Formats: sequence, C-alpha cells, structure tokens
Amino acid sequence: MNVNSLIYLMVFLPMAGAIVSYVTGRQSKKGRDKVVSVIAILEFVLSILLVVNYAGAEGILVEVPGVCGMGLSFTVDGFRAIYGSIAAFMWMMTAVFSTEYFAHYRNRNRYYLFQLITLGATEAIFLSADLYTTFIFFEVMSFASYV
Repeated sequence: MNVNSLIYLMVFLPMAGAIVSYVTGRQSKKGRDKVVSVIAILEFVLSILLVVNYAGAEGILVEVPGVCGMGLSFTVDGFRAIYGSIAAFMWMMTAVFSTEYFAHYRNRNRYYLFQLITLGATEAIFLSADLYTTFIFFEVMSFASYV
C-alpha cells in the first residue's frame, strides 16, 4: 500500500465509517457497535502500518488539491506517525469498551457518529503538513467533539 492511500484511509475512513455506523445503528444496535469497533481497530492497524513503513522517511508530502481553494497537505515523519498511532490506539480502546459502558444510554448513534468524525479529524491534525490543514481539521475536531 502506498503512502498516499494509507494517509487518505487514515483521515477519511473514520469519517466515512461514521456515516455507515449511523445508518447501521438505525437498523441494528449490535451491528452498529460491530461496525464502530471494526473501523477503530482497522484505523489502529493502518496507523501501525504507517509507523512501520514510513516513520523514518522524510519528505513525503500528500496533497488534496482544490479543497476550499488552497488544498489540504499531509506529511509523515516519526513524530506524526507515533502520535497518530497513539491516538488510534486510544480511540480503538474507547470504541471497544464504550459498547458495554453506554449500553443503557440513549443517543448512542449520535455518540458513535461524532466519535469517529473526531478520530478522523485528530488523525488529520497529526498528519497535517501546513497550518491551513491543521486549522481546518482542528475546527472539525472541535465541533465534532463538542457534541
């Protein structure tokens, strides 16, 4: 797997998975819980792949042109890869253990939706290459984690 697709997956897989989990949760609560856990575990596996394959690399720049006129820029180095994997590990553990913890709460669909959006935004912050990308995803993370 090349670094471009790995970074795109790390940033946008949780956000797409958030929508899938929300739609699944309207039909089946157990199905939603499984989808969220699988996405969080997959995100952690992707972050480990990033650490193993690209943590020592320098100068890797991935760009998504045309977003809001300036585009988004991501990069990988040891610091970003390690902190991204730490965040992915924490979200994985949260997703796995929150199933039982929130068993008697309402609005779990909304919780899991915004939890996965926050995960994708946090990974994007750690992998961002410029201030503009950091700002965009910090705002996404702030609004999603507020809910």
